[in-house]
Parts: sequence; structure tokens; C-alpha cells
Amino acid sequence: MPGQLMKVTLNGTTGAAKVDAWKYEGDRSFAFPVSGEASYQRSLWKIVGKETKGEQARRHEVDAVILPEPDNKFDRNAMRVFIQGQLVGYLARDDAAEMVEEMATTPGRPLIVICRAMINGGFKAKDGSIAHLGVVLDLDFPLTD
Repeated sequence: MPGQLMKVTLNGTTGAAKVDAWKYEGDRSFAFPVSGEASYQRSLWKIVGKETKGEQARRHEVDAVILPEPDNKFDRNAMRVFIQGQLVGYLARDDAAEMVEEMATTPGRPLIVICRAMINGGFKAKDGSIAHLGVVLDLDFPLTD
């Protein structure tokens, strides 16, 4: 079931222009996976803090910003996922293409989406290793009815 989509304006850093974006309010199911987060573990640990002592998994809820990367040499529809200014992964290729297509069919709709995200994992395994952190988004397609 699609959530609520509201237009918002993001204030840029000093000297940067304001940018329109869409804020997605979902059902908090956090069922939409982010791809490639294994390559961004340092950034994810920076966001959630120190590694867990013991076997407890991390569950850290935050806002995520999804931005297009049209100059990506591998996928012109690539959509990056940022949390607290840190790149933490990408939407899967098919999901990114679907989002770009949906946004392109609505005149004036910006390609920037903000939604809630859950960073989870990072527990200490029985062998002493620390599990990778993963990211799931509170997002669903289509974004609107």
C-alpha cells in the first residue's frame, strides 16, 4: 500500500540553492532493501556508533535521502542512498529504473526522495566476527496511488 508523499524544500549548505524534494511517509514496514551497503560499512558504523559488545543487533532508525546519479557509467538510472550525508548504498537497478520512470511521468516532480531508513545488523557472531550492517527503507512502489 503506497504511503503519503509530500513536497518539501531542502535548504542547501552555505551558498547552495534550495532544492525541492518529496518526503515519503510509509507504513514503517522497512521492507525495501538497499544494495551495495557492504561497500559502505565504514560510513554505516560512523552513523550508528561503536561496534556492539555482545550479541545484540543494531536497529538504528534515521532519515535517508535518495538522489539520482545520471552520470553513473554503469547505470544512467542509478539512485544513491545517503544517510546523514554519507553514501550508504544504491537502489537495486530495477528499482532505480522504476523510480526514475515514475518521477518522470509527473511534471514538476523532483527526483529527490526522503524516507525513513533502518540500519540493522552489526551483532557479534558466535565465532567472534561482527556481522555487516544493512539498510532497509520505508518505501514502496508506486509512491502514490
